[in-house]
Parts: sequence; structure tokens; C-alpha cells
Amino acid sequence: MFETRVLIVDDDALVLRLCERMLTRASFQVVTANDPFTALEILKKQPVDLLLVDIYMPEMDGFELIMQGRQYQADMAVLVMTGYGTIEMAIKALRQGVDGLILKPFEGGDQLLDAARAALVESQRKRDAGRLQALRPLFDISETLISETNLQPLQKLILESAGSLLQAPYVAIYRQLTGDSEYELVSCSEAPLDWHKSIAVNGLVWLLLQKGNPLLVNCDGPGDEENRALLMKADLRAAMVVIVNRGNKRFVFFAARGDEGVAFTHSDLEMFVILSRQSAVAIENAELYEDLRKYIRRLEESQKALVQAEKMAAVGRLMASVAHEVNNPLQSVRNCLHLVHHRGVGAEQSSSYLDMATKELDRLSNTVQRMLEFYRPGRIEKEKVNIEDIIDRLLELLRAQLKQREVVVLKEFKQPLPVVMVARDQIQQVFFNLFLNALDAMNEVQGEKKIWVEAFPEGGYLRVTVEDAGVGIDEELQQQIFEPFVSTKPEGTGLGLSVSYGIIEAHGGMLRVIPPKHANGACFEVALPIE
Repeated sequence: MFETRVLIVDDDALVLRLCERMLTRASFQVVTANDPFTALEILKKQPVDLLLVDIYMPEMDGFELIMQGRQYQADMAVLVMTGYGTIEMAIKALRQGVDGLILKPFEGGDQLLDAARAALVESQRKRDAGRLQALRPLFDISETLISETNLQPLQKLILESAGSLLQAPYVAIYRQLTGDSEYELVSCSEAPLDWHKSIAVNGLVWLLLQKGNPLLVNCDGPGDEENRALLMKADLRAAMVVIVNRGNKRFVFFAARGDEGVAFTHSDLEMFVILSRQSAVAIENAELYEDLRKYIRRLEESQKALVQAEKMAAVGRLMASVAHEVNNPLQSVRNCLHLVHHRGVGAEQSSSYLDMATKELDRLSNTVQRMLEFYRPGRIEKEKVNIEDIIDRLLELLRAQLKQREVVVLKEFKQPLPVVMVARDQIQQVFFNLFLNALDAMNEVQGEKKIWVEAFPEGGYLRVTVEDAGVGIDEELQQQIFEPFVSTKPEGTGLGLSVSYGIIEAHGGMLRVIPPKHANGACFEVALPIE
């Protein structure tokens, strides 16, 4: 049991030798001092598990020695010896946090050994109880750390938690860069400002990293003289460093107290080790969340770019008919203005021509405005929308193309239609694609060309069907019609239905092919949740 070190302090040389002999025989490692000042020097330099001290000594009594000694080694067990056993003495010993009391002269060696062992057990019990009490807030802190997934707030939370829990105004997190000798400062407490830039502090951290993990150093000891000298040079009273390895990452956590603080205890170090490990896990967790958020942002940006590209492709298919729509009003305006300036035209007739020109300009402006709505990148904010309004606007935009291809649109909406919460531009694009596909599907159709549009609420959804009188879709192709780059048209991009499917799915709805109701063509159903 040589790992248990006892410091015996008594000004009576006979008692000192007696205690030393009995404890040494019981396999304790014994250090002796015949005066309190020598004992304090020993406590500064050497770790001690048990202090066995006489109460009545000249110049400094045992209680004063205990109080000063615990400034250096707060966790050591204390057993006091006295030849004057009174109630008052016992009460004073309890108030000093003494772990045991034994009366002199000893009745035998066993009495001293039993008292020493009992004091060590009692001291351990107190430390365990204190540790449990200290760990309770640590559990709450750990839960808070793990639940924070944003890196910057998490680092601030770690610093605040460590500072509050350990009463340490100086807390820093370092991270290994490349090799064992390069570390970068991740984050640090702000009091005082820029303290972490001190050469002495950096030298202390680096030296502690080389000497052990975890490591505790107090300015007053016990411990390595070099460590203590560095502490004093950095104007610190006590410091702890903990290294945590997480896979190929290494984190270093540093906590310190200034001149106004007290020494750290081994209980503080145990708590700091637990907090450091939880903090490293939380940092790694937050970094994974940050990577995930970046990936999602890139995915969203790619999706938006894809949606816009498909929208532009769809608009391109309308350009010929839109050019016709724009050209006709321009020709009318030109003719009206020419007639207004004709000499034989009276004032009343000129006014009529100007009114006609104004109406044609309004028509032209509306056409251009509808086209611009499709060119702009779609907004993703959801709003309450009446689907009938969207469909009417699209059919107005497609009016010239429908007329040119002699296609009749038949609408049947079950009134009143419920509103839906959607991104207007995106849903507009879905139906735009469906109408264009329906038009293309009837290019080779002889006879009546019709598109049926129906809308009705059912099963918590607003269901809208778009059916054409074309040749329909092969059953085999229906299984992959919504996959990217699948198209039945030589000039098609194969992205229209895929993009539309993604938009509807993101709205919590469904886009599917269903059996046709009016003819033998294709029928698509869009189902959107009713708000």
C-alpha cells in the first residue's frame, strides 16, 4: 500500500517516531515534520493522501495548519491527534472538516491504524458525495451541449459552462492542426480581453500538453517546479488541461484561475475531464450538422437552378406563339397612329383610333407581364392560393397557341374550391408543364382536340386533373415517366415531369398518372393538401 502517503506533524519527537514506525509497518509511505512550517513546505511540493497532525503545537496549532495546508491540497484526508479530548475540541474538528480524531496516548498500534484507515475512508466518502453533487449540474449541461447543433453558439456555451461550473474565468478550446506540435485557438473566454495571446499562457499550455493528460497545476503546489513557475509568469493561480481524441481529431481544453482564485482540486479535474469529453462530442456533432446544412443548401440551390432551367425551356416552347401575340397588337397600334395623323381624319375619329391603340397597348403589356412572371426565378414562400386563378392565367397565356392548334379547353370545377397553401410560382410551373405536354400530345391527332381540366376536393386534398385527347402513355413508360431525362418527345429535355413531381412532393402532395375519363389520352392528377 505504498501509494498511500501520510504526512505526520508533531512537535513531540517521541510521538513522531512512534507514529512513523507503526504506519510504516502497515505499508504506508510516511513523511514526517516536527513543526507546522516544515509541513507546509512539504505540502507545497509533495502530494499527500493523509495528514496526521497534533492539535497543540507552538507558533501554529493543528487547526491553522489544516486550514493553510488545504490551500495546497484540498482533497487530502485529515486525522487529528490530541491529549485533551473534549466536546468543544470535537465540534471544532468537525467544523474544520476533519475526517477523524484520535486521543493520545494510543492504546496500541491497531488503534492508530484503524483511525488512519477510517479517516481515509471518510475523506473518500466526502469526496464522492461532493463529486455526485457537482455532477448533477454537469448532466444538465451535457444535455444542453448535445442539443445545440450550431457551432458558434455551441463554443460560446462550452466556455460559459466551464467558466461557471469550475469558477474559472480563463477557458480556451484548442484544436490540433497538422502534426503533434501545431494547435490553433478555436475559441476562448473574453475576460480579460486577449489574455490567450500572452506568450506565457501559450508556453504554459504547450508545456502542459507535453507533460500529461489530464493535468492539474497549482501555483502553490504540489507539482513540478517548472509548471508552477510558468503559472506565476502567466499571472495565473491554477490551471488544468485536458486532451480529447475523437477519431482523427484532437481537441485541447484549458481552464485557469487568476491570482484572486483558489487552487483547483482533483474533483475539479475530474469534472473538467467529463465536461471536455462531452464538449468534444458536441463539437463533432455540430460540425456534422453544419456539413449537412451546407449539403442541403447546395441541394436546394441545385434544385432551384434545375426548376428555373426547366421553366425557361418550357417558356422557349411558347416563343413562336408569343411573338405572334406581341406582333398583332404592335401592328394595330402602328395602323391606329398612322390613321390619327392622316389629314382626312376628324377629331372624333382620331380619338377613337387612340382608344383602340391604348387597348392594344394594354393587351401587349399584359402579355409581356405574364411572360416576365415565368422568366423570373420562382419564390418559395407559401401563400393561400386559389388554383382556379392560376389555371385561368395560364390558359390566357396559352390562348394564342390553343387557338393556333385548334384545341378546346373544357373546365369543370366543383365550386367553391378550397384554397391551398402553396408557392404560387412553383405550382403555376407544374400546370404550365402539364398544359404544354397536353398540347404536344395532340400534334398528330385528327379530329377534335380537347383538354379537360377538372378540380374537386376529396380525402383532405384538392385534386386537379389535366386530360388530353392524345394517344396516351404506354403502360411500361408510365412506371418511369417521372424519372429525370425520360421523354416521349425528340426535342424534350425529360425534366419537366421530374421537376413537377419534386415540386408537388415538396408541398406534401401527389402527382400521378391515372386512367383517362373522357378519351384515350393521358390524364395527370395533382393532389395538394387542403389548408
